[in-house]
Amino acid sequence: MQVNRNDIIELLRGSHLFISLSPEQIEKVADRVEAFLYQEKQVIFEQDAPVESFYFLLSGRVELVRHERDEEVKIILSEQDYFGEEALADTPPPRLATATALTNVIVLRFNGDLIEELKKEYPKVDAAFRLVAASYQLAMRIRMPWRGPREVVHYIGRHHPIFLVLRLILPVILALLTTIVTSYLDVVLFRGSALGMGLLLLVVVVNVAWLAWVIIDFYNDYSVVTNRRVAYLRKILLIYDSRQEVPLDAVLADDVRTTQLGRIIGYGDIVVRTYTGELILSRLAQPYLIVNLINEMREKAKASRKRARLESIDQIIRRRLQLGADEPIPQPTAQEVKAVVKSGKLTQFLSDLFMLRVEKDGAIIYRTHWFILLKKTLLPLILSLVVLAAMISIFFGVIPLPPVLGLVIGVLFLPITLIWLVYNYVDWRNDRYIITRDTIIDVYKKPLGTEQKRSAPLKNILSIDFERLGLIGLILNFGTVYIRVGDSTLTFNNVMAPSEVQRELFQRFMEFKQREEERAEASINEQLADWIEEYHRMVQGKVNGKNPTQLGENS
Repeated sequence: MQVNRNDIIELLRGSHLFISLSPEQIEKVADRVEAFLYQEKQVIFEQDAPVESFYFLLSGRVELVRHERDEEVKIILSEQDYFGEEALADTPPPRLATATALTNVIVLRFNGDLIEELKKEYPKVDAAFRLVAASYQLAMRIRMPWRGPREVVHYIGRHHPIFLVLRLILPVILALLTTIVTSYLDVVLFRGSALGMGLLLLVVVVNVAWLAWVIIDFYNDYSVVTNRRVAYLRKILLIYDSRQEVPLDAVLADDVRTTQLGRIIGYGDIVVRTYTGELILSRLAQPYLIVNLINEMREKAKASRKRARLESIDQIIRRRLQLGADEPIPQPTAQEVKAVVKSGKLTQFLSDLFMLRVEKDGAIIYRTHWFILLKKTLLPLILSLVVLAAMISIFFGVIPLPPVLGLVIGVLFLPITLIWLVYNYVDWRNDRYIITRDTIIDVYKKPLGTEQKRSAPLKNILSIDFERLGLIGLILNFGTVYIRVGDSTLTFNNVMAPSEVQRELFQRFMEFKQREEERAEASINEQLADWIEEYHRMVQGKVNGKNPTQLGENS
C-alpha cells in the first residue's frame, strides 16, 4: 500500500538502528521498504513459525504473546516500535512470540533479502541489528519479575566475552598444572593406589567446580535498558545479589568511557550521570550503540508526554468553545504484562505470620526479616527455656535440690529473661519502612525510648538500589534497599524480597510522577484555555460588529 514517504523517513531517522546513516542513505532505505496494512485481530506471525521479516510499526497497536510452559507473557507495542527481531540475527530462530494486530495497523516490512543487503552495505547497521537480535533473544529467555506492568526491555547484555576469556586463564592454567602434578604422583609415587586415585579425583572435581563457578558468575551479570529505567544487575553465586538502577527521567547525560584496547576490541563502560552520582554499565560490547538506544528511549518518553499534552489541550479547547469534544484518545504505550510469580507456601506463611509486608490505607509497611527477629530473640529465648527447664527439674526431683531453690531461680531469673525477650521483640516490631502515595518513611524506635523518623518525597528519588549479602541472605531472600534522595540515602534494612521492594518503590515513584505531571499540565492547560476562550470571544465580538473594548465592557 502507499504511505507518506516523509513519514517513513522520519520513522527511520528517529531509530537508533539507522542513526549512523546520512539523510541520503536513509532516503534510499525508505524507498526499499514495503508498507503493509493488517486488519484488526489479524495474525501477523505465529510463535514457532519460520522467520521471514522484521517490522516497524507506522500506526496502530500490535500485541506480542509468548507461551512458555504455564506462563503467558504479553507485550503491547505502539507507533514507532519495532518487532520481529528474530529476523535480524545471522541465523534467525523460529518466532519467539505471536504477533496480532490489536487495531488496523500499518507496518514497514524489511524482508530477509533487504536485511541481508543492508548488513552488507552498512556495517554499522549490521552491528545494530546484531545487538537488537541478541538482546531480544536473551530478554525472552530470562525471567525479570522486577519489571513493572508497562515496562519493556529494549536492551539486555553481559560483559564483553573477552573478559570471560581473561577470567578463565588463571583457573585453566592452575587446573592443568594441578592435574598434571597429581597424575604424576598417582602414577610414580602412589603407583595407582586408592590414595593417588582419590587425590587425582579430588583435584579434578575442585578444578571443574572452580571453572563452572567462574562461568556462572560471568553469566549472572546483566546491564538492562527499558522504556523506564537503566539498570545493572550484579550477582556473585551464593554470596551477593544486587541491582542498581536509575529512572530515565533522572538521567542527565550518558557517555562512553573506554581505553585504546577497548576501542580495538570493541568494548567500553557506559557512564549514566544523575544529579548525585553515576551508574556505570561496565565492559559492554558496542557501547556507542547502547548509548544511542538510551537517548532514543529518553526522546520517545518526551514525545509520548508531548502527544498526551497536546491531546489534553485539544480536548479542553473543544470543550470550552463547545466544538463537540470527544472522549480523550488514550495514548498507547509499550507495555509488558508479566506472569504472576508467587512466593512458596512456607515463605508466604512466615511473611503473613510476622506481618513483614502489610498494606493499609494505600500505604505499604515493611518490617525487617523474621531471621533478624530470630537473631535478636534467640539468646533470651534459650535462657528463658533453660531457666524454666531448671525450675521444672527441681520441682519434680530430676535435679536433687530443694524446691524452694527452684522457686528462687524462677523469681530471680525468669522475669529478666522474659523481659529481655519481649524487649527485643518489640524493638524488632517498632522498626518500620513505609511507602505512601507520595512519601517514603523510615521509622526507628526503641522500646521506652526515642523515636527517629526520616522521610522524603517520592518525587526526590534519584536512584534505587538493593543488595542481598551472604549465603543466608540469598537463601532466605532478604537484604537492604538503598534509596538516594538528594544528598542523603534512606535504607530499608534487611527487608524480605528486596528486589520486590525495589520494584514497588519504583512503581510508586512512576505513579507519583505521572500524577504530578498530569496535575501540572491540567493547570497550565486550563490557563491556556482561558486565554483562547477570551480570544475567541473577542474575535466573535469583532465579527458581530463589536470592537474588543466594547466586548470587554459588556463582558
